[in-house]
Order: sequence, then structure tokens, then C-alpha cells
Amino acid sequence: MNKKLIFCNIIAVFFITLSSTVTGPDRKSNQQDQKQTVDDKYVWIIFPNGGEILSGNIIVSWHYETLFGLYHTYFKIYCVGESITYTLSEYFESIDENISAVWNTTILPDGKYKLKVELWGTGDYKNETPPSLVDYDYSDDWFTIDNNNNNNAPNKPSVTGDTNGAIQTSYNYTIQTTDPDQDEVKYFVDWGDNTNSGWLGPYPSGQTASASHSWNSKGNYLIKVKARDEHGLESKWANLTVTMPYSYNKLILPFLELLFQRFPHAFPILRQLMGY
Repeated sequence: MNKKLIFCNIIAVFFITLSSTVTGPDRKSNQQDQKQTVDDKYVWIIFPNGGEILSGNIIVSWHYETLFGLYHTYFKIYCVGESITYTLSEYFESIDENISAVWNTTILPDGKYKLKVELWGTGDYKNETPPSLVDYDYSDDWFTIDNNNNNNAPNKPSVTGDTNGAIQTSYNYTIQTTDPDQDEVKYFVDWGDNTNSGWLGPYPSGQTASASHSWNSKGNYLIKVKARDEHGLESKWANLTVTMPYSYNKLILPFLELLFQRFPHAFPILRQLMGY
């Protein structure tokens, strides 16, 4: 099948409007909006598909698989932020499998986004029946819109707190950074045990933030912290290694373990400190 790449001059259609649904890409509004299985996918986003830094006019592109019985196919395009969805286009008709369109990114605030393309269709040859949603696709990961050319990423944050402790005990860690542009910042903490804090904040540049965590298993853990400004630019990671429980001389540990086995209800404070 011949696949044509067309550049649809639909800039006039790309007037920005706020979606009536305030939602992120991982939250669905109704049962109809459930993702198709991989084998049933009919639409794929080509660009932007995650990781790009975009500014000015770009070419948005996607592909769709022709479906037998659909006489008319339409598309809707959305740009999905962390808490709000922007409608980039009213749905328009196309007969091509590879589709491209010009998008002016300056109509959106700088930040992190995912593209969403919806495929709508109708089997009514006369096109008198309203189309229904057939399939949709999201960008695989977040991309960044940065039209503020003078914007700078936050400085690498600092993270301080206990580096030794006992398991199942909560410890507090202090985080701080500054932003060269005095933007507000959010912090993300990876606790090193396959859990994280999510994005914390926002906080004014230079203001300290705190986060608490406890570990359930003995071991060494690498805490990683990064900051992100209000335009979506992120800092480098800051690291802090913690050990749970305290490290003891290898000659002392076997003796203490035998002692705990011989007297299972004795030395509760020492047991807590060592994580037994």
C-alpha cells in the first residue's frame, strides 16, 4: 500500500482551548476511553514521542491503520499536561495513513507534556451518523516545550539527613536548591528501594523542603534527588548513600546474633538500632 506523507495546512484549526476535563494521561474519564491492546492498535504517534525539547513551529506526525468498513475517519489532537488537557485541534477528516500537521508550540505555557491523538470514525457512507472513538495513542514519554530561550535549569540540589539507621524507622531529609531565574521548583526523591516521593512542591527558589522515608530491609540505599522549574527544565541528580542498619565490626556481629538468639526478648533498644 502506498503511504503518502502530507503536510496538512491546518494551522487555522489549531486554536488553543481548555479542555472541559482536567486530567492527566494516566487517568481515563469513562469506560469508552479504555486503551486498545497492542494487537488492536490503529493509531501511532510518530513525533513528538517523548524526550524532545520543542519550541516555535514543529511538525506533529502520526500513522493510522486503515479499517475496513470505516468510510470516514477523523482525528482529534490534545496536549496533555500533568493536571490539565489542552485541545489543539477540532477533529478533521483524512484519507492518508501517514499524517503531519504544523503546530505552533508558543500557544501553550512552557512545561512537560504528552501528545494524544484520537481516531474517530463512522461506517455511514453518507456521513450522517456522528463518528465514534475508535482508538487513541499517547506519546511514550514526556516532552518539554521551552519557548523561553533565556530559561535555565535549577542548580543541582543538596540533600542532607541520617546516613545510618534502623529499618522500619522513619528518617527526615532536607532538600534545597536555587534557580538562576528565581523560578519556583519542585523536588523528586528516588529512595533507592523502588519507591519515590513523586513531585514535591512547588517551593520558592532557595527555600528548603523536607521528605521522610523508612526502609523495610537491611542494605545500602542510594537516595537521588532532582529539581524541576516551572518551565519543565530539570537539574542534575544529587546523591546520598544510606545504610540500614548501622554497620558494625564483622567480629562483633556473630556474637550479637548469637546473643539475640539466646535471649530473644532482651536488649530491645539494641535490637531496634541494629534492625533485628
